[in-house]
Amino acid sequence: MAYQYDAAKSQFIFNGKPVSKNDTAKSLGMKNGATIILEPTTTTVIVVDLFNKSLRYRLPRFSKLKKFMDEFKATPPTNVFGQIIFMAKGNQIKESDTPDGLGLKDGDVVDVQIGRGGSSGVAHKPQITDLTDTANMKNTIHLVVKEDQGQEVKFQITRTTQLRNLMRSWIEYKGECRGGLCEYTFLYDGTRMMANETPKSLKMADGDHIRVTRRQEGC
Repeated sequence: MAYQYDAAKSQFIFNGKPVSKNDTAKSLGMKNGATIILEPTTTTVIVVDLFNKSLRYRLPRFSKLKKFMDEFKATPPTNVFGQIIFMAKGNQIKESDTPDGLGLKDGDVVDVQIGRGGSSGVAHKPQITDLTDTANMKNTIHLVVKEDQGQEVKFQITRTTQLRNLMRSWIEYKGECRGGLCEYTFLYDGTRMMANETPKSLKMADGDHIRVTRRQEGC
């Protein structure tokens, strides 16, 4: 009895690369006894969004992730948060990456985060730290900002960046730029943070939480 497979969901692989219908044994450099592997064409990953909600996505294994990333960033409410980065297995995903190239398997997690804030005026967008740079990786810290009765939002900044940038970015991402910093108090370990302080000066650890409260007196 012939083996039955779903051509729409399967892909022939030789030497780690997909085999197309136009390939021949000669063009692929096959030798007698060569092995062709039948594998699924998609990988189902778990995407953890900015609000720690887990979503399942089926991604084409050999296609660049740019399309998925662009579509995800354009979907509400993510689209109001400016520039977004995607992390997998501790590394930042590039638009040219593929699930197969990253070694993603079914059930692997893709974490969505907000990049490091910058300061180029009211309409500034955060600049992204390149996590493939070893020097930057050692100097990068991930922080979680949470408003009372609100959602957690993840940021990554360098340890020597003034926390003013993180505060401004959080306010802009919330879409509440009118009052600025004077409407909110940012607390770390129960103590109010100053805008000119840095994660290094406060001896923050990776994954630490910052609590945000709205001032009753306003500006």
